[in-house]
Amino acid sequence: MIITQLIFLLFIIFFIRYKKKAVLYIIPLSLFFTMLPVVRIGGTYIGLCDAINFVIYGYILGRKDARKAIFCNPLFLPLFGNFILLLLIALYGTERTSLYVLWKTISNEILLPLAFIYFLRTKNDIKLIVNLYLKVFWVLCIYGIIEFLLNYNIILYWLQSQTDLSFWVDHTNDIRYGYGRYNSFFHFPITFGDACVVFFYFLTFFYSKYEGVFISRKSYIKTLCLLLIGVFLANSRATILALVFGLLQFDYIRKPKTLLIAFSIFLIMVLPFSDYILNVYHSIFDFTGNYDVGGSSMDMRMRQLDISLFLFLQNPIFGGGLSMIYYLMTDISIPELAGAESQLFYLLIERGLLGILGYLWLIISMCKLLPSYRKFNMVFVGIWVLASFVSLTVGLYINFPIIFLLIIYKSQKLNLLKR
Repeated sequence: MIITQLIFLLFIIFFIRYKKKAVLYIIPLSLFFTMLPVVRIGGTYIGLCDAINFVIYGYILGRKDARKAIFCNPLFLPLFGNFILLLLIALYGTERTSLYVLWKTISNEILLPLAFIYFLRTKNDIKLIVNLYLKVFWVLCIYGIIEFLLNYNIILYWLQSQTDLSFWVDHTNDIRYGYGRYNSFFHFPITFGDACVVFFYFLTFFYSKYEGVFISRKSYIKTLCLLLIGVFLANSRATILALVFGLLQFDYIRKPKTLLIAFSIFLIMVLPFSDYILNVYHSIFDFTGNYDVGGSSMDMRMRQLDISLFLFLQNPIFGGGLSMIYYLMTDISIPELAGAESQLFYLLIERGLLGILGYLWLIISMCKLLPSYRKFNMVFVGIWVLASFVSLTVGLYINFPIIFLLIIYKSQKLNLLKR
């Protein structure tokens, strides 16, 4: 695709001149092209994000101070441990893992969180990336509204016409309890909604704890409203579940003002959609089918779990390999797995016991990263785990919440946050 190759070229030019700024800019901006390909090599499409990451890691490996910074990353041990486990799974899994799939997984889940901390050094770096995330989510949500008004995703349809690779799924006519589902710039509406929820709770925390002003109160409220609109435009059960779960972080007893604000938001944003939200929650646990919802019913999820456990037992230690589900859907043709949109199924089928232990190690380490803000820390990580276990976030990896946790971690180290 000419446009993605142009973006890659512009990044290279900017990176040569302003390395740190280029990285801090491209991480938020990459939300616009999470699944877009940049080049085709043989039968494999190389993603734009993967190509950009390759350049960043090449620079990191060539600098001694950058390598030292990686070892100082607070999540170095669980991330490096998962790196070793992924190599073992790729080597000894049932199905051969392609080198590109292995690279893509290690690049997004391991190397990006490790490298990110090196580029995030000062107060200005933190303000730069947080403000850029604000602008990116404004564009994502406003474009989601435009997609809703037109009932057509102009940009993604045009980009799709430029390549043979199917990098998104149109859900505009996928009616769920009377409402459509909208992708914005993402592969699935689920990914759009989950990204909005994660950033919504990061922003509420960061705004309340930051010493000084990095965004006006008016812009803050507008951003929160846009993010909530994004959640409802995505019309995802996982997103709604995560949104409600995130409310557990607030101290309603000692801070009655927080309770009043939450109750006001509830009245304005949630109460008009109360029937819709109750129906969505009912559909998650409904064994009779999802005729009005689409996607997997609880009964179908239980069948998927049975299949996942059966495949897990074929190679319980190393799993089936990082390409196993794709192989089962294409070469073996197991139709039930087409809707296996839970991180749990991928862990059971592809990564086995080693992958599950590595995932738990990383999640527990993430939950312990911010001891001064333990309640927020655990709920924030729980939001991601809950959302990804209900529906898979295609295009977003675990590095997405890790980056926000590392921003808070570094801000705390620089004494930018209130206790």
